[in-house]
Amino acid sequence: MSDSEAKTRLEIPGSGVGRMSCLRNLTLSLFAACVIAPSASPTLGAAAGRLADPGLRVDKTGDGGIVLSWPGSCLAGDTDFEVYAGVLGEFDADEPLACTTGGATTYPLPSEPGDRFFLVVPRNSTREGSYGTNGAGAERPPPGGACLPQEMSDCPSIVPLADIDSGQPNPTGSYRWMDAADQVYSLAYRDTYNYTQADVELQFFPLGVHLGGFLVAAGLKPQFAYQVKIVGIPDAPSNERIGLTGRWWQEEWNGSQWSNGQNLNNKGNGSSPNPNDAVYFSRRDVPDPTSPTGRRYRYTGYLVFDYFITDATGSKLLLLEQNSSYHVVWKTTQRTRSAQDGPARTATFDVQLPDPVSAYDLDYPGVSVTIFGEWERLPAGGVTLPPGSYEADLVLTEESFHGGGLAGGWAAAMGARIEFEIATTASTAAILSKCPGVALRPPSGRETAVRPGCQGEPAGRRGRRSGQNG
Repeated sequence: MSDSEAKTRLEIPGSGVGRMSCLRNLTLSLFAACVIAPSASPTLGAAAGRLADPGLRVDKTGDGGIVLSWPGSCLAGDTDFEVYAGVLGEFDADEPLACTTGGATTYPLPSEPGDRFFLVVPRNSTREGSYGTNGAGAERPPPGGACLPQEMSDCPSIVPLADIDSGQPNPTGSYRWMDAADQVYSLAYRDTYNYTQADVELQFFPLGVHLGGFLVAAGLKPQFAYQVKIVGIPDAPSNERIGLTGRWWQEEWNGSQWSNGQNLNNKGNGSSPNPNDAVYFSRRDVPDPTSPTGRRYRYTGYLVFDYFITDATGSKLLLLEQNSSYHVVWKTTQRTRSAQDGPARTATFDVQLPDPVSAYDLDYPGVSVTIFGEWERLPAGGVTLPPGSYEADLVLTEESFHGGGLAGGWAAAMGARIEFEIATTASTAAILSKCPGVALRPPSGRETAVRPGCQGEPAGRRGRRSGQNG
């Protein structure tokens, strides 16, 4: 880059290893700081993150001013930003220029600011995130006049979900072609829509005392109800733990293929082990030398742990926290919600033609729909996966509300293979999050290592970024 280019453009790339990577423009005497992930154990929904790569950028404008720009936060729950500034050389004396940008990812300054530096800090409604790290790699502390209390989160792993066959847990599941209010989509929409048109990603924390993160979705079916579930891999070590926390899908070997697929449906009184678990244990090891596994029955454990309704465009931002085990999702017009069931979630629909995604050909009247999760294991809000390593699929399943025909049959919509680790305690998770870089291994092959700054602490284990399943 030439010196003239350097005078008009300053790009600050983010770092993939959690260290500040910034450029200093000596001609402008302007220093801009990247915001880097802290080593913290997040409180989901409260903590804020850092700027996503490539970080903060500074451009000169034609009228002699500059404009700051950045790609947003690495954490989906951060919907706003703060801008701080200070005098070069006095890096602990920054002060806020703006406590909100209104969600904008640019901030103009009318004239060249001289010898100053700038920090952009992600925020949510109650907390601000990281100010980045200093030259020694330590987190910058917030100033005395900070805009909000600080609670920082590590950046999550990001996994895209892909269109999958309608095959789990019900191989005969058919797609639903009406919204959660039973308002039928147009024939043109039914003939042209498929899940390859959706853009859905899971932002999750591969290490924690429970699985949590955000589901960021666009292009799903509009005003539509979905289940969120974790589906085990038969014979994988974590499959049994998933089933004992959730439900069981049972198949039987008929001599040539797996057949007679069905859910085990006796959940008992909500305690564990339940009657379904008793059936699983009684049949799990029944031999059949003709089957690929040498056993007569094959079990897939799966756990429905959340549910949601999309908006009129098929979009949703959902805070995920696996702390419940649900049987199925109902509308309150079908079944009365009990105190033991999951939270009620209400959406109001008012189709007006033309609708945003051309899904309807009738102008339906306004209506509100409330859904809830029927408990599978109790208590709701207090059932989590046990500690250990997990390899499973995260799956979005269409909720059919026990209908038929255009109401569908619990078709699987989108999914992705994920790996994660449930730590024993919050303190264990915090220690491990401070020692990244140790490869994930199953318990039989646990690695031990330390890095500078973590001497004497146990080595961490983290989930690696997984690819799509199709």
